[in-house]
Amino acid sequence: MADDSTHISGLGQTSIDVTGIVQKMVDLKALPEKTWIVEQGEIAKDVGAWSDITSLMTDLTGTMDTLRSYELWNKMEAVASDSASLSASAGSSAVAGKYDISISKLAQSHSVRSTDFTSATADLSSGGGAGTLTDGDTFEIGGVTFTIGADEHGQTLVGKESLTSLAGKINNASSAMTAAGRVVATVISANPTAHYLVLTRVMTGDTYIDSADTLGTPLQTLQIRSTAGPGDAYQNVLTTHQDAALTINTIPVTRSSNAGLTDVISGLTLNLLGETTTDVTLTVAADKESAKAAILAFVEKYNAAAAKVKEYGQITTQGSALDPKGASVASTGELYNDSLLTDIARNLRKQVTDTKFPVLNGVNASYTYDGRTGIMSSLQAIGIWTSGEDNKLTVLDENRLDSVLQSNFGEVEQLFRGVFDATNGYQNGIGSDLYRYTNAVAAPMTGAIAHRVDTLNTKNTSLQTEIDDMDAYLKVYEQDLWVRFTAMDDAISKLQSSLAGLKNITG
Repeated sequence: MADDSTHISGLGQTSIDVTGIVQKMVDLKALPEKTWIVEQGEIAKDVGAWSDITSLMTDLTGTMDTLRSYELWNKMEAVASDSASLSASAGSSAVAGKYDISISKLAQSHSVRSTDFTSATADLSSGGGAGTLTDGDTFEIGGVTFTIGADEHGQTLVGKESLTSLAGKINNASSAMTAAGRVVATVISANPTAHYLVLTRVMTGDTYIDSADTLGTPLQTLQIRSTAGPGDAYQNVLTTHQDAALTINTIPVTRSSNAGLTDVISGLTLNLLGETTTDVTLTVAADKESAKAAILAFVEKYNAAAAKVKEYGQITTQGSALDPKGASVASTGELYNDSLLTDIARNLRKQVTDTKFPVLNGVNASYTYDGRTGIMSSLQAIGIWTSGEDNKLTVLDENRLDSVLQSNFGEVEQLFRGVFDATNGYQNGIGSDLYRYTNAVAAPMTGAIAHRVDTLNTKNTSLQTEIDDMDAYLKVYEQDLWVRFTAMDDAISKLQSSLAGLKNITG
């Protein structure tokens, strides 16, 4: 814009407002720049509008990608009739069917305790108050040797050997034990004068704790073991070691754990939660709820995109501002009359209302609902259709949607995925075809909207160049005006001096 340097407000010899004149002359020259700045503002609004539409179209593309995917339509679910006793999840390789399962025993870990002691922290080693254990005696748990009166590294203890110190060094060495033999220790205080050392095997299953007295009788003295060992000879057993026992369709099955059982029924992961008195029915079938959720998500994202396209492309008078005479002034959407927006609005509706017949026909897409037979070749077949003249989709009949998912799951899959073509992949499916369109429109680098925004940004850059050039020109132009007015001021000054001299001569 014009130079803001300070200049005299008028000529030296006159009262002419030179600053005002210069500013008006500069403003006249700057009129195109003001138009360019307004145009830049409109471009910024257009770019923002296209950004909104791109975001919503991208969301819609995501739902189409889901509906055209193999994973959604081959996702299986496993539902147990007694969820308190059994849970299961199904992979895509699971086979539809029903299983009668009875759980007679849950897998559990071997757990044993010592006799009760009056203190959890009192010294139990020789030389201490109780004198029940002998310093230097050793025992083994899970392949790790422990010494009475020494820590897990064999260093002499500073202080005393107590139930608490025994539990601590067993736990500190737990990671060094064999995986199958790993044991954890706790001290349980039943009351102020009854404290127990408890050993529990980490893994469940029909395997006992691997322990033995190797020098002296420390584990026997604690009344944990009944013999030196090794072997399954314990005095105070809290929990017996046992495998899970169940029957599946009368076939007996045993496993060492209760959770994450992937090797019992192919494609399924079982979790045994409780013993049963009657059979639990486990039903494996296509995951219809996930498919329905994906369809409803598509309807939601489609409507959001269609509504935004309509908003930016329509004229409205309702709620608009009033002109000075009180009449409504129509407001236009930011992208009104944009040909690309018009194409998007038309194609969105076309994509969801076009029938896929004859590719989907009476041979490969026949279905029955409410006693009537039809061809599942459009969204109408599953109870979804457009609402009035708007592009909005509505679930007109949710019962119908549930029914066809239950009885004609394969046909619903085909409606969205289409029919496979060796050259072009899946064609003539709502999900596959709409995905191709929305992706072509909203792809970040190559989509039609991206190209339109690039064009707008290029135009904005060009305008900015014009503005920058005009600013540079106006600075020069303003300086030139001041030079001219200053020269005129000097000329007037000299003329006035000459006139004064003439008056003196003739006076």
